[in-house]
Amino acid sequence: MFKNLYFSRKLVHFLILSFLFSFSSPLSYGFSFIQGKLPIYFAKNDGLYGEGIKFYGIEQGIFFREDGVYFLFKGKPERNENSEILKILFQGRNKNLEIEGEEISGKVNYLIGRDISNWKRGIPTFKKIRYKDVYKGVDIVFYGGRGGLEYDILIRPGVDVSKILFEIEGFKELKETKDGGISFIFSSGKVIHQRKPYIYQEINGKRIEIDGSYRIFEKNGMKYFGFNVNSFDSRYPLIIDPTIIYSTFLGGSNFDGGYGIAVDNLGYVYVIGQTFSS
Repeated sequence: MFKNLYFSRKLVHFLILSFLFSFSSPLSYGFSFIQGKLPIYFAKNDGLYGEGIKFYGIEQGIFFREDGVYFLFKGKPERNENSEILKILFQGRNKNLEIEGEEISGKVNYLIGRDISNWKRGIPTFKKIRYKDVYKGVDIVFYGGRGGLEYDILIRPGVDVSKILFEIEGFKELKETKDGGISFIFSSGKVIHQRKPYIYQEINGKRIEIDGSYRIFEKNGMKYFGFNVNSFDSRYPLIIDPTIIYSTFLGGSNFDGGYGIAVDNLGYVYVIGQTFSS
């Protein structure tokens, strides 16, 4: 759970409070400065972004639409950089799929500009986004974990895994890595890495790991990836679990200076800095 999170981008200074983490060991009294990224939580699009966007990652540059997931890298005008978008699209998807979130108690408030009528308050937040029946018998669940955006492809018994296919757009180069992952390289040099998929089944209370890999190919000038899965028990559900590692951006279109990230003894995160973003 976490308290309300306020954004005020017209003010010179900002104070963002406040995800409540769950730690395995108690924190000492006072503040502890930490390295790393904020956890990934999601919000429902309440008119903040375009109509086609259903959910988005809070200050993450991740957008969830019916056709797939979009990752935005903001360019820096002072460096003549253009923004770049990676699209991971559900090829051959069910046109009537549903998208729902697993809601948590925290709310987000966007206090943008001086006109109160433009402020948005009490936006619901979620820890998971679920695409239901992307393909017949297949759900895809997105959530934060293991240093990036994780997603589980939940495959019911009897489903042909080869039908699960993603079209990828917006990158300059795709490379398969030695660890079995894939990297999307952009013109700016930025990289999104997707780890080797962790594939398993739960059978009689035991987790059975399954060998597998990405299946990457090109057709009509477009790039696609799916999965090669070795022998498994088709009587039970199958879970494919990749993780996407990417760079996040706190802030708006101009300079945003973060002076520090601190965690208090209750686990609340404080991001302190200044912004000139519009």
